[in-house]
Amino acid sequence: MDKLNIGIIGHGFIGKEVVKELILTKKFNINILDRNRNIYDNEVNWYQSDFREGSSIENFIQDLDILIHLASSTVPASANLSGEIDIKENISAMVQILDLTRKLNPQLYIIFASSASVYGNQVNFPIKEFNTPSPKSFYGLQKLSIEHFLRIYYQKYKINYVSCRISNPYGPGQKNNPLQGLLSIIKNSLKYKNKITIYGAKECSRDFIHINDLAKAIISLCDVRPINSEVNISTGMETKISDLIEKIEKITSRKVMARYEGSRETDITRSVLENNLIKSLTKWEPKITLDQGIEEFIKKDLNF
Repeated sequence: MDKLNIGIIGHGFIGKEVVKELILTKKFNINILDRNRNIYDNEVNWYQSDFREGSSIENFIQDLDILIHLASSTVPASANLSGEIDIKENISAMVQILDLTRKLNPQLYIIFASSASVYGNQVNFPIKEFNTPSPKSFYGLQKLSIEHFLRIYYQKYKINYVSCRISNPYGPGQKNNPLQGLLSIIKNSLKYKNKITIYGAKECSRDFIHINDLAKAIISLCDVRPINSEVNISTGMETKISDLIEKIEKITSRKVMARYEGSRETDITRSVLENNLIKSLTKWEPKITLDQGIEEFIKKDLNF
């Protein structure tokens, strides 16, 4: 049986883990489009370019069976600065991909990395895919807008897709970014003994998913195409930020040096996503508990 041609746009935190797992499956011809240089030997075909460049996308997608779109020029906090940036750099880029797909490769199956941020603040928990989205940030709005474009391109042109509403990923490979990734921010603080600001510790909760579980979930969707809907990727376990900090301190025997502030205007209060749909569609389910993840990502990695 011939291998399927799979393309990944975006080789960041999620992309690297997805590629690692794809290589292990030995089921795909792997193609990567990213602005950075190739770090692999012969396992992948590398296209060094920007996902907003039309000519590069045109060459990239022509022979693909599956496209996993993981690229974004913004993160939840930075995206509050300007909606215009998200329109130009993310929404327009995806519409360009969809138009080129319609013309050049209408059989392509698109897996899009959306976000739990599309839901905003909800009333009923855990949050199901049919809950009405109400994003609080430009980041969530751009993800939701792209989901709508995918739905309409399916209805009009039969471009098959799935939108992955991802909860809060963490784990090895996550860089310290002051704008996202709470566990990596705390890890960096413990490593360098610097003080950090944590917002909404008492008010907010999150659904933390290990990066390896997330990568395997995305790959599992390659085997059940098409879906043509939204799918939550999460653990289904809610953790208050205050409980997360207490858990980290207990596992590492270190005190988190933090200044605690109330939640910000764009912070979502409660977030826990039901994952029954993806579990019913695929054989995937999350394997790594938060305690195990903290042990691996923070304690073991820092040799406490």
